[in-house]
Amino acid sequence: MKKTLCILILALMISTGAYAAVEPVITVNGIRGTVNLIGINGAVNPAVTVNIRVSPGEKEGADADCWLVGNAFGRWYYYTPDAQWTDIGETLDVAKLRPVYQGRLVTLPQTDILYIPQPAAGNYTLYFGIDLNMNGRLDADSLVFDVNKVNVMSVETVTNGYSGSFTAPSGDVYFIPSSVGDYSGSFRAPLYYDLPAPEERQEPAIRSINITDFIPLNNGYGIQVTGKGYKHTLRAVPLSDPENGQALSEIVLDDNPYSGAFANGNLIYLVFSVPETIESEFLFGMISPKEKNTKIQIIDFSMPQAPVIRGSIELVDHYSPANPARGVAPIINWGLMFQMNGSVLILPYAKGEVSQKTPSVDLMAIIRDAEQTFYNAEKGVKVLDFSDPDHPKEVSDLHLDVRGVSGYFMNDRTLYVSHSTNMEDTSGQRKVEYYLSRVDFSDPVKPLQSASVNIPAPCIGTDSSGTYAFTMEYGSKRFSSVKLAADKAYLTDEITFNDFVNGGIVSDGIVYLSGSGITIVDISSPEKLKPYEYQLNHGNASFIGAKNRKIFASIAVPDPDKPFENIYSGMACYDASNIESLSLNGFKAKFVYVTRRIVFSGDKAYMPMGYYGLWVKSLNN
Repeated sequence: MKKTLCILILALMISTGAYAAVEPVITVNGIRGTVNLIGINGAVNPAVTVNIRVSPGEKEGADADCWLVGNAFGRWYYYTPDAQWTDIGETLDVAKLRPVYQGRLVTLPQTDILYIPQPAAGNYTLYFGIDLNMNGRLDADSLVFDVNKVNVMSVETVTNGYSGSFTAPSGDVYFIPSSVGDYSGSFRAPLYYDLPAPEERQEPAIRSINITDFIPLNNGYGIQVTGKGYKHTLRAVPLSDPENGQALSEIVLDDNPYSGAFANGNLIYLVFSVPETIESEFLFGMISPKEKNTKIQIIDFSMPQAPVIRGSIELVDHYSPANPARGVAPIINWGLMFQMNGSVLILPYAKGEVSQKTPSVDLMAIIRDAEQTFYNAEKGVKVLDFSDPDHPKEVSDLHLDVRGVSGYFMNDRTLYVSHSTNMEDTSGQRKVEYYLSRVDFSDPVKPLQSASVNIPAPCIGTDSSGTYAFTMEYGSKRFSSVKLAADKAYLTDEITFNDFVNGGIVSDGIVYLSGSGITIVDISSPEKLKPYEYQLNHGNASFIGAKNRKIFASIAVPDPDKPFENIYSGMACYDASNIESLSLNGFKAKFVYVTRRIVFSGDKAYMPMGYYGLWVKSLNN
């Protein structure tokens, strides 16, 4: 059996690259790779939902055999078109396998194909593959496949506290509390929240200036950043009328492209990233720079009618945008900046060559190459001190001992780095292990990096104290909380949503998750999470920020009569003051332009909307 299995796996590995444009994907509970499911203190083991999706690429329309094969408790099975598992014994006899589907390849979105409400404890392996020779036989020379491993564990804990444990495939131990909160308080809202009726929607007026950013100051004024591409202008306007107010002064920016800005009283720190960029080589927002430089310029607006240019600092060979788009992988965000104590900027960075897009390479190959490039890039974090506005300086540069970064989060003086390690198991299959590292900037000159701790999935943020972290796989249904210790993370609670979730924002003692609807998780008691799920009948909401239990999201709704011609879009504000009754609190119509920038200042939120103006929304009502 082992010999046969090794031959099959070797054939699968060799042939995977032959038709790289075809991508079969199999996930369990929305998770790709290895999934650990735990039943605690005799509780029913968590349910299993198996999902598949297919991206046929250039082979769309080609005839193919599709295969779904599983191994459990020492026996092999294949899945049939009538949704049954057929046992073929302890030995993997390829000749006995039958395809689950035969026909033309089409794009298949993520689809649930199998639900197991109470799986028995044990280890399961699922293979989903496609070969392009439709003959009912598994042809290794044209086969591409994906693998998912499921470890179902029953854990008994005997005393209060963190006495129980389970060992992850990596060998690291997760400690589990004796009582994991039940979910009887979970609220599944059968409610839909619609946008204003079509007859109530008014097309916004197109203005003469394009507002791309807005920076409120402390002196009653704010700075409009207008323009596009490589031409931007700063306009000082009164906060009493930040959208249409008369500009007291204007500064045309010579350094471009503009990336973002930070305010410190009446000083602003302007960030310019990547002086020369190949504009045609944008791939899902990924920038392919010729030069990876970042410059930060200080401008003093204490007298808004007569601003003063102060000092600047330039970082050569480091690309660090101030405000990268939210909700995208870090292969796009080659850096991020955080402001600490007003005059200190924290700049995580990835130092390495960015892959260049070439017409001869298929799209999936470009994405995979970019992912690998970012994974291998040297990671670090710089600290810049602007306490002397005329002479800003770099005070430290710390090498980060991490690889694939999925996110950076700043909480007070601590930077959290969510990262992963790609590994191969004994069969040569890839698996991913997730970790969280912390860097203490109490002394910005001598930052201290703690040891990485193993976590169940990528981290999306922490609670206000930094004691608990929250993890979630992008596009999954599983959400976890862990308690952070010096060298370990303790799993404290885990919940499974009805629908898949994508991006998340932690704010106000709440986790806000976007996806097919809006999911809110009350984390006031991190060891007993309470989820509230809401559906939206206008499609998905893409979050850009949340504060004071106000959720701001960008939405786009195709016209049902002309879906490819008219796309109605807007900015929606949802009120979660009453967590059990989410409501639409405000809506600003716009067309095509989608903002990714939001600034919170005092009791207001400022959202630039390009040629459609600036939306200023109160956070109090």
